[in-house]
Amino acid sequence: MSTRLALLFSFLDRYSGLVLAVASSMIIARLLTPADIGVFSVASALLLMANAVRDMGAGQYLVQTKQLGDEQIKAVWTLQTGMGLALGLLVAALAVPAAHFYSEPRMTPVMLVMAVSFVVNPVGAITYAMLMRHMRFQHVAIMRFSASLVGAVVAVATAYQGHGPLSLALGALASTVTNAVASQFFRARETPWGFSVARLPEVLSFGGRIAGTQVVNSVLMATPDFVLGKLQSVHAAGMYSRSNGLVSMFNRLVTDAVFNVAVALFSEQNRSGKPVKAGMLRALSYVTVLNWVFAVNLICLAHPVTVALYGHQWDESVALTRLLAVAGALVAPVPICIAITTALGRADQIFRISLLLGVLTAMATLAGASLGLLPMGLAICAASGVACVVWLWLTSSLVGCGLKPMLHTLARSALVAGLCATLPAVLVLTLGAQPASPWIVLLIATFGGLALLLVALVLTRHPLAHEILPLLHRAQRRALPWR
Repeated sequence: MSTRLALLFSFLDRYSGLVLAVASSMIIARLLTPADIGVFSVASALLLMANAVRDMGAGQYLVQTKQLGDEQIKAVWTLQTGMGLALGLLVAALAVPAAHFYSEPRMTPVMLVMAVSFVVNPVGAITYAMLMRHMRFQHVAIMRFSASLVGAVVAVATAYQGHGPLSLALGALASTVTNAVASQFFRARETPWGFSVARLPEVLSFGGRIAGTQVVNSVLMATPDFVLGKLQSVHAAGMYSRSNGLVSMFNRLVTDAVFNVAVALFSEQNRSGKPVKAGMLRALSYVTVLNWVFAVNLICLAHPVTVALYGHQWDESVALTRLLAVAGALVAPVPICIAITTALGRADQIFRISLLLGVLTAMATLAGASLGLLPMGLAICAASGVACVVWLWLTSSLVGCGLKPMLHTLARSALVAGLCATLPAVLVLTLGAQPASPWIVLLIATFGGLALLLVALVLTRHPLAHEILPLLHRAQRRALPWR
């Protein structure tokens, strides 16, 4: 499959998943209270580390390794199955103690349901990794969409029936089960099922470092929920969860899609001895320009977006949403840097840098959270800026392109974002930061913003314009064949 086609299916996957996520979250935000969502958020935060090690980096090992045989696949299957069973039992054992620690009995059934997901997850993990290795992203999209659809339906239905935070856990479990079932339709016949430990050391050598990195990242993701739930309240944790979920929409929509394709593509180029510099700069330009345009709009229009999607009971989260949007913009280049480093097989570098930055970020977040939501947001912004600088420096040295071409790429994306910021800024100045009709503001910002983005891309000669304009020309020829 070509890179453009792979990106197309990956984006279709994320767009459909985002539509489902937004629709379900809009409904759930009105069915559940901030405390309900806070309970699930804290439980999820406690399990993020377990989620990080359940795969032990074995999936990425399958994607990037140059030579892949049956014994390696069996070793990965052995590792994933064993970790799934062990983590499922561990999470089940921690369900009651965790509920006592937070004085929140509703956490026990939530964690028990989530424990089952660890046992089920390995069934679809091998197929998912193999599909990515062979860049069969159309099948990945079908798997992910099916899982998202079933998970959203189950979560909304159970929330409507009054199951509170448990409904979110049931939705997550339904999504995992659906993914496992759907994967069997796309599993290649030659993919073995057996167990083997013959190549396990090789898998662990690479995957262990990836898992270590994921543990560090999981601790970072969990720290705000964990400390807010203890130092502040589950209500504060719920507010953070809502703000973080809103800002993370971009990651689900764009960054995740590009990251998966980038790892597969750069791994393939590295296996064949091709240079990755040009592809890295192009991917960096795509991700940063879209991220920064999204960020400036969310910073300006955080209140109408929050009210339109979730209602006035979440007004308290608006200021934090703006700060998290700034933090998200600062780390926009990082996923591409990690994708390149992974594809080059430098899991050791990823682990060392992630550990160093992880300690810094966790300390800053803990200090900020002890003071409140907004100080924590400021601390996250500061740590995000440091992370961006470090990852850009590391990636430039690994690829051998120097910082200047990367900074030039980022400057062009920043210029486009600055031009696109004019529309939401005008809307705020004319209608106020808290407009009476938030949906009207969002419609103007969406359709006007898309047109302004296209103009800005063309005026600045941004690389993304070279991708979009040919698509528009082909669409015009098909719609108006006589022209």
